[in-house]
Amino acid sequence: MRVVSWFVCASAVMLSAPAASAAPLTNPLTPDQVTCDELQLERVAGRLAIVEGLAGSGAVGLHPSLFLWHSSDGGSTYSALAVTDGIMGPSGNLERQETQLALDLVLHPATDPLNPGRPLLPQGSLVRREQDSNLVTPAPLAAYLTVTMALEPNAQNPFQPTIPLLVNNLTATSDGEPPAAHADAAGRGITQDNLTSSCESALTDFDLRIFTVLSRTVRLAQCALLGGSLPSCNPDGSAYNITLFRGADPQTYRANVYFYAVDCENNTCSYGVISKVAWAFKMNWDASGTLTTGEVSVLPPCPNGPAPGCSDQQGDGTPLFILPPLWPGHSHQGQHVFDLGALLRYDSPGSPKNIPSATVNWGVLLANSAWN
Repeated sequence: MRVVSWFVCASAVMLSAPAASAAPLTNPLTPDQVTCDELQLERVAGRLAIVEGLAGSGAVGLHPSLFLWHSSDGGSTYSALAVTDGIMGPSGNLERQETQLALDLVLHPATDPLNPGRPLLPQGSLVRREQDSNLVTPAPLAAYLTVTMALEPNAQNPFQPTIPLLVNNLTATSDGEPPAAHADAAGRGITQDNLTSSCESALTDFDLRIFTVLSRTVRLAQCALLGGSLPSCNPDGSAYNITLFRGADPQTYRANVYFYAVDCENNTCSYGVISKVAWAFKMNWDASGTLTTGEVSVLPPCPNGPAPGCSDQQGDGTPLFILPPLWPGHSHQGQHVFDLGALLRYDSPGSPKNIPSATVNWGVLLANSAWN
């Protein structure tokens, strides 16, 4: 039996108020709008899967992550960033290097077909942004990323969709998979799950900037062999989806975290949601909107079972790092960079393995970057 677990990590970001004389950078949302965004992103993420392949081996790699967020005022356009599992080593000697695949997802409730006699159907398009991605030429054991989305009405397994969108960052065929820069298909799952309606129209350019910063700095790492964590660095294809969205407070950002599992035996696979973990980031910025300092902590467990805005009782203890952005595919980071960042972990309420909170110096982490 092979178990593929997909831990979709959840986080929340609270931004402290800028100076009173400065124009507001974000807008307030109602609790209903926040919940609508949260659940819509959950439904999209539940149809997405990421796999890290190893060229020439036919095997899956380690534990990649897929970040997902609205790229405009809610509704049918989304951005995504897929990253390889690039953090390894023991405590005190950690290293990070990775490749990335940037994506745009656009979903339409009905499209205008070439044949006027055909019915209007919902359609989705998934496209890689090549200027923001590492394109991989197949070489022995070179890691490449494949992202799939299931558009069928009842998606049983997004790793093996029946109506797929599939994009990768290959430049040539590897292990039978040809390069795929874009994909589009029609599928009624788009309207069945209400993936194109707008929950609100209040997102700002500053909101989108924070989503991007989080996608470049938050990392999950099974292969960071830290004290108190399990040695789970196995090439089992497990993966993480991290959804990023706004909170009700004008300066609050949130994300939901879901842990998915696929059990495969005798060519039969079952797929289901296991748990959710939520993190909250409280951040500060100056009058010009430059991020300065902040805190991060795990949100409390849900009292009555899974619900929006809280963590499930059981996590998986995967280390969560907040690190400076790097130039993927070209540079790496060593222990001195990890010492500048933050480390958190959630196993279960009261577990001695938990690292439930930490401080973050965003001014240091984003120095000399495009977001400073």
